[in-house]
Amino acid sequence: MIPLEDPSDYRRVLQRIKTLWNEGSVQILNHAKERMQRCGINTLDLQHLIRYGRVAEHSQPAERWRYRVDGTTVEGVRAACVVEIDGRLVIITVIALGPRRRYRRKGGTS
Repeated sequence: MIPLEDPSDYRRVLQRIKTLWNEGSVQILNHAKERMQRCGINTLDLQHLIRYGRVAEHSQPAERWRYRVDGTTVEGVRAACVVEIDGRLVIITVIALGPRRRYRRKGGTS
């Protein structure tokens, strides 16, 4: 594992986030799942956001550091997620920064 001695070293932090995601060492909290559903963001979108996004900021509201990863969904909609690292990647919340994705119902109407 990559040590996170400097929480502002975003290149190393993002490398650690990607490694944990690729290893499948991920927990998506219920709050994040609810936000994903509300925002029309699925797991593939979250994967795209983590793989191609960038760490935009960090904070320490409690014991662990939190990092906001900004990027886009598979369809190019701007989005972000807030994560913690506790030996695994914990997805705290998901934020849609662009317009909501619209799903079409069968029959062709929106």
